[in-house]
Parts: sequence; C-alpha cells; structure tokens
Amino acid sequence: MDTLIAACSEGKTDEQVIEVCRQLAATETVDEWNAGNERDLPERQRLLALIDKVTSLSLPERRMLVPLYAGIITCLKSDETMKLAVVRLHLAMTDWSKADLAIDGLEPVIDMVNRQPYVLDFVKRKVSRIVNASKGYWKREDLLQMVDQLNTRPHMAAFGVGLCLLKIAGEGLLWNEDCTDRLRVYRNHEQEAVRLMALDIWTTLE
Repeated sequence: MDTLIAACSEGKTDEQVIEVCRQLAATETVDEWNAGNERDLPERQRLLALIDKVTSLSLPERRMLVPLYAGIITCLKSDETMKLAVVRLHLAMTDWSKADLAIDGLEPVIDMVNRQPYVLDFVKRKVSRIVNASKGYWKREDLLQMVDQLNTRPHMAAFGVGLCLLKIAGEGLLWNEDCTDRLRVYRNHEQEAVRLMALDIWTTLE
C-alpha cells in the first residue's frame, strides 16, 4: 500500500487507486467475515486504511492529490456507510491558505452535516486536527475571515466549524480583542445550541 501511495503523490496512479476503492466498496462481505473471529469486514478495513493513508499526507502532498480525492469521493458518495470517509476526503483537499478557497472547500461538508447532524462532532475534530497540522500554510487572520463568513450562514454546521476555527485562531492570537469579540457574539447567539458550543471555549483557565 505504501508503494501505491508514494506513486499517487507523484500523480501516477490516480485511476488505479480510484478503481481499487470502487472495487473494495462494491465487494459484498460474506457472512463469516462479518464480526468473525478471524476476519471482520476485510474490504471495508482495507478501504478505510487506504483513505487514512492518502488523507494523512502533508499539505503539499495533499495539494497534488486533489484529483484523486475528487475521484474517490465520486465513487463513494452514494454509500451511506462511507459518509465519514467522504468528509475526510473533502477536508483533505480543502485549501486553508485563503478564506474564500477554504469556504468553497467546506461547502459540501456543511451540506452533509445539515443532512446528517450527527456527524458534526466528527467534522469539528477533523477540522481541528487538519488545520493544526497545517500551521505555517495559513494566517490566523485568515481563519477569522473564515469565521465571519461561516457566521453568516444559518446552519448549525457552519456555526460549529466557525467556532472550531475561532478557537484555533484565538489560541494563536492569545485571544486578542478581535477573537474575544467574536466569541461573545457566538455566546449571545439566538440559538441555544450555538451558545452552548461557544460557552465550552475558554480564553483562559481558572
């Protein structure tokens, strides 16, 4: 698998990897391999391991793999059991260096959360991890621009991701006035769920 991923990062094997993903997703699991003692959903495990590998690469490598991510998303998006993997692929191909590009990349993720609200916590965890792992490729002030754009959307997903980005920017900017002002806006939001999320973010610990 590592050899395949290395070739992917050079843009050489996108179609082969997409076809592997398609075949793994389409393979029916035999009964004895569903929660079996020796094997358990082997095709699904292999597919998720492959997606984990390609989405855990460095940001420069991920930028080269956008066509691959898009192809895998196309072949998996109709499978309801692969929603979280599709979220990971969308986030992996999101460009966090500019606010407008990031918002465009987040659109399908926000749409997915709006349809399946239960994935919001997963999305927030993954956004935190991938943005923190990409430090040096974005500016904290750009994160605040993303927060402002997300705050104009009447969707819980947008508010949740916005608060996640505000926490990262706030910690990096030592919770300056620009950050605390935004946090107070969220804490006074008309929706209780948004207020509760904002109240779980602290600028300092007692």
